[in-house]
Amino acid sequence: MNAIQEWLEKPFPLLQRKRDKALMILAFGVFIYLYLLLYRPFGGSELGKDGVWFFAGFGGVVMFSLAINYLVMPYLFKKTFNPETWNVRKEFFFILSSFILIGFLNYLYNATVGAGIAPERTLLQFMGITVAVGLFPVVVMIFLMELYLNRRNQQSASVLAQELVERPHEEDNTKVLQIVPETSKSKPLEIPAADFIFAESDNNYVTVYFEDNGETKRELIRLSIKRLAEQISDAKEIIRCHRSYLVNKNRIQDVEGNARSLSVKLEGVEEGIPVSRSFPKAELL
Repeated sequence: MNAIQEWLEKPFPLLQRKRDKALMILAFGVFIYLYLLLYRPFGGSELGKDGVWFFAGFGGVVMFSLAINYLVMPYLFKKTFNPETWNVRKEFFFILSSFILIGFLNYLYNATVGAGIAPERTLLQFMGITVAVGLFPVVVMIFLMELYLNRRNQQSASVLAQELVERPHEEDNTKVLQIVPETSKSKPLEIPAADFIFAESDNNYVTVYFEDNGETKRELIRLSIKRLAEQISDAKEIIRCHRSYLVNKNRIQDVEGNARSLSVKLEGVEEGIPVSRSFPKAELL
């Protein structure tokens, strides 16, 4: 039981690009249509020629249901659909909710458009059919995908970690960063570039972490991370590895990987800093 709980809490990538979502929605709709047309399960063989257009409706219902779950729901509930906290458990229940919606809309479609054409079924029967057909393959798919992505990212992290050890370490101790807040009431923060550890975005603010006399300190500044990156762009050792983070690559000690992405471990920082999947990994070196 503990092993299952641990697996459910493992990081999992959240599908984010609209193009990828659209292709997935279209592929599922076409697959369902072709499956019903070719195999005609659950009494579909009795429909004859009517099945050609009637089954297309089920494919359309699937696409409509997935469009709601994959395009509308993430827009309405942005905090829930956070790619940084998405895990196997959330992916499983998200897909299960998709099945429930598909089953419900399929029932309505069958009871209205299919009235007098298709065999009558209750809502519970449609729910059962939908879950029975899709649940097991989906669980297997999630398990195999998590296993594959986790192994791939761990291998990538291992290679990068070894290259970090072998890289030449160059540091300009004379360079000073001047971070100017957007409000005139606050004084600019001036720190040596070598002492900069990382910066984390929080809406219209950034928290800058830096070393001061051997201690890690932080400063909350009213400034977007985009503007901060522009202000300190001359410091080439400071890179934006994620939309919410800037890190000093000279302070990277290790690289770790999970199914969702890679993360870097920095000097004096307990938590790993995420690395965007689209970020060129060679720039960490």
